[in-house]
Amino acid sequence: MVDLDSGAKREIEDIMLTRYTCYLIAQNGDPRKDEIAFAMSYFAVQTRKQELLKQKLKAFCQFINYIIIHL
Repeated sequence: MVDLDSGAKREIEDIMLTRYTCYLIAQNGDPRKDEIAFAMSYFAVQTRKQELLKQKLKAFCQFINYIIIHL
């Protein structure tokens, strides 16, 4: 059940959203709302984690290549 502005309640179906859809909703939402602010923060943290992982993987591959070349 959801509350409508008129004070009435209406039952709605649950739907499943993709991760990308959730990201778009968060990016276009009102950051003053706690849920939107949380989602924005979540996606910012996850993006940074992915960037760091990519950097570490690149450095690891360069290290392995160096080892292979200098054996």
